[in-house]
Amino acid sequence: MFTRRAANPGDVIASDEEPTMRRIVSGPVPRAFTPFGRVRMTASLPDERIDQIIGLPDAAQGGVTATSSARLPADPGSRASTAVDGDLSTAYQTPVNGPLQWMQFAYPQPVTLNELALAVIADGKHSIPTEVSISADGAAPVKAILPRTALGSGAARGATKKLTVPITPITGSTFRITIDAVHQATSTDWFGGAQTVLPVGIAEINLPVVVAPEPGAALPTSCRNDLLTIGGQPVPQLVVGTVDAALSSSSLTIQSCAPLQAVALPAAESLLQTSPGATTGFDVDMVILSSAPGGGAGVDTLQSPPDPGPTPPDSTSERKGRNTYEVQTTSATKPYWVVLGQSYGPGWAATTSDGKDLGPPTLINGYANGWRVDPAQVGEDATVRITWTPQRLVWAGLALSALGVLLCLGLLIFGGRRNKTNAGDSPDVEALEMTPTYASPLQADGPALSPKIAAVATLCAGLLALFVAGVWVALVVVALTLVAALIPRGQFFLRLATVGSLGAAFAYILLKQGLNNYRLDFDWAKWFETTHSWGILAIVLLAVDVAVDGLRSTAQAPVDASGAENRHYVSDLRSKEE
Repeated sequence: MFTRRAANPGDVIASDEEPTMRRIVSGPVPRAFTPFGRVRMTASLPDERIDQIIGLPDAAQGGVTATSSARLPADPGSRASTAVDGDLSTAYQTPVNGPLQWMQFAYPQPVTLNELALAVIADGKHSIPTEVSISADGAAPVKAILPRTALGSGAARGATKKLTVPITPITGSTFRITIDAVHQATSTDWFGGAQTVLPVGIAEINLPVVVAPEPGAALPTSCRNDLLTIGGQPVPQLVVGTVDAALSSSSLTIQSCAPLQAVALPAAESLLQTSPGATTGFDVDMVILSSAPGGGAGVDTLQSPPDPGPTPPDSTSERKGRNTYEVQTTSATKPYWVVLGQSYGPGWAATTSDGKDLGPPTLINGYANGWRVDPAQVGEDATVRITWTPQRLVWAGLALSALGVLLCLGLLIFGGRRNKTNAGDSPDVEALEMTPTYASPLQADGPALSPKIAAVATLCAGLLALFVAGVWVALVVVALTLVAALIPRGQFFLRLATVGSLGAAFAYILLKQGLNNYRLDFDWAKWFETTHSWGILAIVLLAVDVAVDGLRSTAQAPVDASGAENRHYVSDLRSKEE
């Protein structure tokens, strides 16, 4: 089963994360599949496309071809043809903050108008037109001033008023009616607090009526090849549903054309791809490939729901901890499944009360974890304990972190007591030994290491980096460790690289997010995977810097010709201050 990441079709602000689906289908052996799924009619289609999909005849078929300059977004029910369907409960509606729009109606035969009569929505929640113009077959438009009427505040939602104005007789087969001025109804925008102009609603116009299909009527169906391709080959499908479901952007089903044409997939990768809804008229939200035991085509479970199977045994479940669940079953006579409704992960383990391991979990319903339990092996009554085993590593890590905090606190409290002053030193000298001293990153912590010690330190650092981050990070760490260990002031480059890699990661994320405005959801981090290795590099370099500091601080200082130690290191700053 494959699904598309899509926004709520009724949300005019959000957009689909995936306009279409592109999925790789891969199996170990060749199999045949029955394709089926779910679609929605694309809510942003032009008015005439929607009428075509629901089966409203156009002018060429003896009906009407109705178009508009714009309509209320995400509402297929607000299209132009609803103003000539003879139903006051449906209406053409303009966009919010855009009431000055036009509607056009094309008929197969000429029509003559002696007056213009509009049934407008006057419920206090719609603006009302005060001036319109009408033209026929592209001729010069005729202005019509409509009677002024109240907005209808307090009236029932969708209430209408009829506005009639005499006009010079107009004859034609194509009429365009343009809203030139309105009596504005306003509201306060919920997000920014600004005033918004509410839409105009026109329920009926005195043009020839073309009755729309009933809401419960089935959509016209025909086998089409433009919705789905698998392995580069079109997959014929039927769109099945009702007019009401299509106009409300509810789910419609797609199913294989008769006779069934199974899709044969090889034991290799095949690309499953859907077409854009703007082209086909339908957004494909879900595709299911059903295969039967033995490798043949399976059953379309949306048309023929699967058998519910045998009655499961009596069971009770209890959450024993944050990561532990317990299921008790009684009187089981046939094998059954224990399903955990958590995201699938191989870290989940299930064992019985007598310690029998039920093996790795099986993927259930595309996301959950399941274990098949056979009463012949565990008994009619069984207790299954499900545990998230990686949590043990988390607890171990937390314990080590807590130990590290305690050690740091111990160093803060008791560390200074190991610094013994010489006999006769004044209290000022002892206080100086405990006073934090600023150290420039350019200064070293001791003399350069011998080649042998530097080689061992570099090897250890490189192996650590290779284990946690990979080859290129290990190469960078090796180079910087050698520089820090062998060059007198080489530690500066190590410290600079530590801060630089972390800063570069921060700047990259900040800049990329600012340019692309990625949505903050569970997949947000995937857009910045490049910086993962940069952060790991910074952590490894920080650890290496601490190690090199320790090694250089304990190294013996060089002695000059006078026999005095030539010290210029951070560890000896206190001696200079004395």
